Amino acid sequence: EEHVGGHGRVYRVRISKDGQTFMAAMKTLMTLPCGETVANFVSEAENLRKLKGEHIVRYFGTYRGGTDNTGQPILGLVMEYCPNRLDERMFARRENSPAWWGAAP
Repeated sequence: EEHVGGHGRVYRVRISKDGQTFMAAMKTLMTLPCGETVANFVSEAENLRKLKGEHIVRYFGTYRGGTDNTGQPILGLVMEYCPNRLDERMFARRENSPAWWGAAP
């Protein structure tokens, strides 16, 4: 287990695509308390599939594992592995955070 957040867990995994094996991040939801959570998950997966760009984390697909201890399905997003957490990146140095850049242009 790589990191536990408010909504789920992030695991570092190895995946193979086009004959190459590389590190990826699998983000799983902690629980699925209601239908809205499943709908939000599906919506996020669909939006991530559409996003492309140099500064956007790549989305590889979805994951459906077994069930958790409450019988709920384990759902996850498989994305490009980024070794640093966003909060560490933003707050480690002031110049990385727009809050410290001063007035907007």
